[in-house]
Amino acid sequence: MKLNQSSVLTTEKKKKSPLKGILLALLVILLVIGTCVGLRYQKGGIDGNWVAVQLDKKLENDLNKGMHEFEESAEFNAKGIISKPELMMDVKDGNATTRFKMTIDKKLFSKRVLAFYDEQLKKNFGNDITYNDLDPEVKKTLEESLPTASDIEEMLDKGFLQNAKEIGGTYDAKTGVLSAVAFKGEVNRILHTIKLTYVNDKAAKGLANQKGKNYSYSLKEKRLKLEGADESYTFKK
Repeated sequence: MKLNQSSVLTTEKKKKSPLKGILLALLVILLVIGTCVGLRYQKGGIDGNWVAVQLDKKLENDLNKGMHEFEESAEFNAKGIISKPELMMDVKDGNATTRFKMTIDKKLFSKRVLAFYDEQLKKNFGNDITYNDLDPEVKKTLEESLPTASDIEEMLDKGFLQNAKEIGGTYDAKTGVLSAVAFKGEVNRILHTIKLTYVNDKAAKGLANQKGKNYSYSLKEKRLKLEGADESYTFKK
């Protein structure tokens, strides 16, 4: 009878061993998956402040459009008054905010405008008379009618403040910096994607209909690359 019991126990152990093997295999698979997910999560960390070194062509054209229109509409040399737009991205706690900024050199602007006024004033006199030939009282009246540098800067501030409001941005009169959010997104560190939750198509028409779309991202040699269906951006810290 003891022999029979021993035989039964041995048989039961043999029956249970395949189940243990399956459980062990599942445990190994789960550990591998967990390790891979953990590694992707760790490598997917992109928190920090980033500056674009390469822009999507459509967005770049949109951002440069206002600057070119300003330069072309001015009756004087407006080159260099507005800096080339910069695109920056701040990533913190799973949220990415991308904004652009441009700086207006108000001192240079007022200097160019005053030089233009002075040139036009002198052109209004004929060959027989120059500005220096004018009566002192006439000179004084003409000079008082000209705007001062502070008048020109104040006019410029009002114009860019209005422009900033129209695109949902801000303008700092002290620094001459105009900025606005381009788009916002949620960072998925496991999938290495940024899902767009907000786009500012007032600032850039190229962003229209982009809300809800995903950008995949990759980090290589301290360069962060964002790629969509038809666009891509490269950032550095």
